Parts: sequence; structure tokens; C-alpha cells
Amino acid sequence: MGLSLPVRLGAHVRGAFEVRGDPPPRLACLQDSSGQFGEVGAYAAPVAGNRRYAVGLSQAVEVREDGSLVDPGALASLAERASAYVKEALPGLDPDPLEPRHCWVTELPWSSDGVAVWELDGIFFVAGHNLFKQAPGLGRALARAALGEGLPSELRPQAKLGQRGGAQSDA
Repeated sequence: MGLSLPVRLGAHVRGAFEVRGDPPPRLACLQDSSGQFGEVGAYAAPVAGNRRYAVGLSQAVEVREDGSLVDPGALASLAERASAYVKEALPGLDPDPLEPRHCWVTELPWSSDGVAVWELDGIFFVAGHNLFKQAPGLGRALARAALGEGLPSELRPQAKLGQRGGAQSDA
């Protein structure tokens, strides 16, 4: 349609690591920026049923416009580093991942957590990273816009939703 969105693409990997022994009824999420275990940006979240944890590092690798990886070995290296982190920091998990999951990282220029909606000829284009986390609110706003109620101003690109230190609240 001739619209160019200012999205920077990257690729990311995380692994699913088996919980040793019987799964507990509740597991916590983890954000580790301490560097204590060799990584300054690790995260983990339990997978449904608590038998596995999804563990990844916050880094992404560069991707070309055609979707190919600039350095395919870098993605494999991230997976290996995540396994090494699990082995060192999370002894309750088997350090050999069962399911590596490759994901796209889509960042807007004003923030790695930025979200915006562009509109052209009555068609809405949503861009940003981790959009699934915003799915309920985005879905309602886009449905109202599609029904002619207009797009909320905070979702328009000029609002720079997600920009730290801007008019948007972190709450």
C-alpha cells in the first residue's frame, strides 16, 4: 500500500526447560539483570502445567529486510548462553532445552516497548514489540476504530506510546 513503518526487526530465541521432579502447583516468573550468573538480561516464565520453564535472554540478533539473519550463528549462541544460564542459575531445571522457540522482535524507534497504529485508506497497521501483552486493549480499540469510532490518539504514532520519560505513564 506504499506505507513504510519505522520498525527495526530482530530475532530472539528462548528454550523450554523441563522442571526436575514433580512440578509444583505454583511457579514464579523471573527477571534477572544482576549478572550474578553470567547474563545481565535473563527471564523465565512457567509454561502451562508447570512442567517446563521458558527461559531466554533479552538480546536479539540483527535481521535483514528479507527476514534472513545477518549472523545465523548468533541466534544459536543465544540459545547456548540461555542453557548455560539455566545450568548455573536454575538447578531445578534440566539445562538441555526441549523446544527452542524463535521469535521476531519488532521495535519502534522511540522504544523497545513502543506500540503504534498507522492508518491508511481505512486500513489499520499495528506495529511494536510484545503486542500479545496488549492484545485485549488493542483489540477493543481496533474494533471500535473499524466500526467508525476513530482510533484513540494515544495509539497514533505521534503519541510514541511506550516511550520512557514522555507523556505516557509507566503505570
